[in-house]
Amino acid sequence: MTRTGQKWIIFFLLFVSIGSLQAETKEQLLEKIRGSAADSVKAAAYIDLAGIYLGSDVDSARLLAFQGLELAEKAGYLKGMCLGNIQIGILNQNTGKYRDANTYFFRALKYAESLNSDRYKVQIFNSIANACSYQKMWDQAFVYYDKALVMANILGMQGKTGTILMNMGNVAYAKNYAKKDFDLSFRYFDSSLKIALAIHDTNLLSSLYGNYALVYTDANKMPEALKMIEKGMELSRLKNAEEDFIFLNYYAGRAYAHMKQYDKATYHFEESIKYAKKLDDKDYISETYLCMAEMYDDMKDYKKAYDYLLKHNILEDTLINDETTRQLNELKTIYETEKKEQEIALSHEKLQTQDARLKTILISSAVGGVMLIILVFFIYSRYQLKRKANRKLESAYGIIEEKQKDITDSINYAQKIQYAILPNDEEIKHAFADSFVFFRPRDVVSGDFYWFHSNEKQVMIAAADCTGHGVPGALMSMIGSSLLDQIVLEGKATTTGTILDQLRQGIKSAFKQKPGENRRRDGMDIGLLSFSKTGNSLQFSGANNGVYFIREGAISELKPDKQPVGQHEGTEQTFTTQEMEVQAGDCFYLYTDGFADQFGGEKGKKFKYAKLKDLLLEISAKPMTEQKALLENIFSEWKGLNEQVDDVLIIGVRV
Repeated sequence: MTRTGQKWIIFFLLFVSIGSLQAETKEQLLEKIRGSAADSVKAAAYIDLAGIYLGSDVDSARLLAFQGLELAEKAGYLKGMCLGNIQIGILNQNTGKYRDANTYFFRALKYAESLNSDRYKVQIFNSIANACSYQKMWDQAFVYYDKALVMANILGMQGKTGTILMNMGNVAYAKNYAKKDFDLSFRYFDSSLKIALAIHDTNLLSSLYGNYALVYTDANKMPEALKMIEKGMELSRLKNAEEDFIFLNYYAGRAYAHMKQYDKATYHFEESIKYAKKLDDKDYISETYLCMAEMYDDMKDYKKAYDYLLKHNILEDTLINDETTRQLNELKTIYETEKKEQEIALSHEKLQTQDARLKTILISSAVGGVMLIILVFFIYSRYQLKRKANRKLESAYGIIEEKQKDITDSINYAQKIQYAILPNDEEIKHAFADSFVFFRPRDVVSGDFYWFHSNEKQVMIAAADCTGHGVPGALMSMIGSSLLDQIVLEGKATTTGTILDQLRQGIKSAFKQKPGENRRRDGMDIGLLSFSKTGNSLQFSGANNGVYFIREGAISELKPDKQPVGQHEGTEQTFTTQEMEVQAGDCFYLYTDGFADQFGGEKGKKFKYAKLKDLLLEISAKPMTEQKALLENIFSEWKGLNEQVDDVLIIGVRV
């Protein structure tokens, strides 16, 4: 079995993201809309009614939410404007319009701040995090889940706290799936489970048991997976929740298929399909057919594998056709309604001016007939041309799509190579127990990189920013990292300055740069620290990148040489080696320019170095892991909906 089940992780995110925004029944809300004259009351009722329709009729939910928001804005009703934007954001999120969703969530956040409502902020941060999860922006998702979690804890919202922790476990699972590292996921699930058991939240428990089963299966811990499925089954029987049996049997089938106990797997898959058919859940039926096709493929029963794959494909086509039919029926209803209105209007005019209307109709019909013939000929001609053009476009698109896939696959593989070259965080933690690396590439691969080396005499760490970003920058970063390894292992460079001198020569040689050749500036900016293991001292050398250090509440800077590593305009100078004594508790921060150069805030301006310097001083007393979380949060808040302009890298160590 090869599927990861991440589609159903998203199901659980959806399940909790629409958390109850309404407490009244549909009938009560409709009565409010009919019986109230106040726009604010109607607005609230429309928005709550949209929440009821959200899971069953997206179009009705959208119409109701926009009606509610319009009335709230008309009445200046802040609560309605906040909840209306949340509801429309969730609607966009559920239909795959994630950028639009976050636009509405951030609007809602402004209203929540005006209302000083932390409860609404919890809902909004959780929803933003969910949208990030759908887009596989795992680090961003964690940032906003953290925000929601802190507030939910302060407010004593135990149910929401448990839900957020479960979502964080899901994101940790998805983020670390390729590495098969599920420890963080289990830690989040365990924290969520304690809360769910304490408050007897059966819905959260059911979801958790299903998620545990999924992750235990992929961790190849089958007894634990089956134990969680049995707990989920027992709970669902007690609360008579047939919808739970759909996903619990699905996960049980998946687990038994992994164990190659195919009879049991088949039984549970068929049970899942039985309940899914009863509740008309075509998505789960389709997914289960696909899993059964994979199972029979594993069993080398290719006929059954083909049969179930065919069933899956037919059902997927049906789902698409059902949506198309629904849209056509809506268009038909609109057309027929407009037609009836036109017939009523025509009948009314006939009663008033029958003769004049008849002449007008005859003339209009004649002219209309001629115009119709011309129009049909024109449309047919355009259709033939368009058909011919579409054939060419389809052919070209197929080629482009194939090339695009090759490029994307190559870039994703390049990311794996680049991350393999970067130091292991555990190595850095071994040398500096209190440390962090905040690394957020702008694209899939990064032009920023960090480097680390430790031997019996010294510990060296560097933050570098290569020319360009994306693929060109990543290639340069790999060259830079390899050259640093080579220079240090050769052991000829004894100071940080000579290391950078040799790094410059290596880059110039690699790119065949000649003196005076200023058109090509392949190279990097870098800050390099070397801590002595035999004494309380360090060396620093920098090429355009300095280092901030904080001692006893005061911040200073070791300034770099104003030249890059590589060919550049101006006179080439030997890199300076700066030395200083260090004291226990000193904090050092290496950085590149991505954080300071990020546009954002209310006025869309750069963050700037002075502000970054003040921020580091403000948070320096906190543990380094907490500092990292704060930097991530502040960067995300500052950036908001703006594009990330560059790779971001900040390294913090406390000695």
